[in-house]
Amino acid sequence: MKLALIQTKQNELYNFPGTRTFDTEEVLRLRHEYMEEVFRMTEEAAKEGADLIVTTEVVNYSGHFSKIKVPYADLYQEMGQAQEETSNEKNNKFDYDVTTNEETRFAAIASRYGVMILAGLARKENGKLYNSTVFWGRDGRIKDVYHKIHLAGDESEIFTPGQTLHTIDTEFGHVGNAVCWDMQFPETARNLAKMGTDLIVCPTWGWEWIYGPARAYENGIFVAAAMAVPYWMPIEDLRRPSMVISPDGKKELVPVMAIFYVICGLIVIFGNISNLPSGLSMIFKMAFSVKAVGGGLCGMIVASMMNAMRYGVARGVFSNEAGMGSAAITAAAATTDNPVRQGYINMTGTFWDTIVVCTITGLAIASSGVLGMTDADGALLTGSDITIAAFQTVLGSGGGWLVTIGITLFAFSTILGWEYHGEKAFEYLLGTHKYNMVYRVVFSLIAYFGCTQTLSLVWNFSDIANALMAIPNLICMLMLSGEIAKDIRNFQPEIEKARE
Repeated sequence: MKLALIQTKQNELYNFPGTRTFDTEEVLRLRHEYMEEVFRMTEEAAKEGADLIVTTEVVNYSGHFSKIKVPYADLYQEMGQAQEETSNEKNNKFDYDVTTNEETRFAAIASRYGVMILAGLARKENGKLYNSTVFWGRDGRIKDVYHKIHLAGDESEIFTPGQTLHTIDTEFGHVGNAVCWDMQFPETARNLAKMGTDLIVCPTWGWEWIYGPARAYENGIFVAAAMAVPYWMPIEDLRRPSMVISPDGKKELVPVMAIFYVICGLIVIFGNISNLPSGLSMIFKMAFSVKAVGGGLCGMIVASMMNAMRYGVARGVFSNEAGMGSAAITAAAATTDNPVRQGYINMTGTFWDTIVVCTITGLAIASSGVLGMTDADGALLTGSDITIAAFQTVLGSGGGWLVTIGITLFAFSTILGWEYHGEKAFEYLLGTHKYNMVYRVVFSLIAYFGCTQTLSLVWNFSDIANALMAIPNLICMLMLSGEIAKDIRNFQPEIEKARE
């Protein structure tokens, strides 16, 4: 499927704080300009061969959320309508009545170019106004209409909530639909997945960069979000981008970066292949040097071994989260026919993180000849510094940038993942999602605090926190080991069947 997401730049009618008034002529002009831009972008995407075009949320509704004050006196006199209605009531009638041709315009584009369109529209049915999506097939006929179920903020004063979820059968699979705040609730995506949805499309005002990856990963499906940009924000602002999210819950940049890192790591290894034996030899010499053995013979062997194990386990946990129980929070929310199958899938994460990526990094360092190098102050290169130095031996300055960007992306994705794990635990303990924002604020403050402290303090605190997670989790795993073994044995016929 060739998917087009229409990311629009709103005008003042859509996001104004409410301190200004607009006359009727200005309202009509701004709305006309905005809708013409939406139609232009939709037709352009159709000409470029898109199969499905998705717009942002309620593109035809001005004053949404902001409750702007618009003096409609002259207009309403012409329409013979009462003047004592509230501003929102006037907005509802006005916006709907002056945009009756919009569905016809979308239908005409769909029919002319043979393209499917899903547009976010304010729509009236039986005298009630809904925050809706309308789906047109390639023939220009309406195939589905969905009404947003979860209304955020003052939306409930304007719109009527919907009641049912829908999935649309297309030649590319089943397309499910949600609107903005719907995606905050895991049940929305989970129920759509149970209905056979392959792709969730989400017209939105800007939340799906947070919830989209979580919903995709939980349910193993694609999520596409078409986001709107406020009039005061540059449209290229990456804080609120439209996006397509893969079933692993990641936007394409991170997995591509991981693959690119592995490829470059292999290039460094093969570029220094002649140095690899001596590099490996140096590792063993440093591990079993006379100094190390002497320390052991002097009665410190137990302490040395314990210290090595402590740091080895601590850094291994940071690499793959094995035994901590954090990744299981996300895995437990996945839609699967058997928990054992999901367990096998999650096990691959440890393999790729530790066995593949970490091994390639270690071999790249060992083969590069940078082991034992010191910086300008005479201190041994460690951590990211020695990795950068290793990649630079073959890739030049570009190798340093590659490692730096990779670390940044991996760290950021880890922060988002851990925020989600903690938020779900917080939500479970309180029995409600109402206070999740409190957790997010506290998490953000702690993340900021960690960035401003010494590295040793952060590592020590993190190691303690990880241990507090791992200890009860490992105890529970031991207590449930019998049940786990039983479930695995029962699942073996499925594995054998797949091999045949």
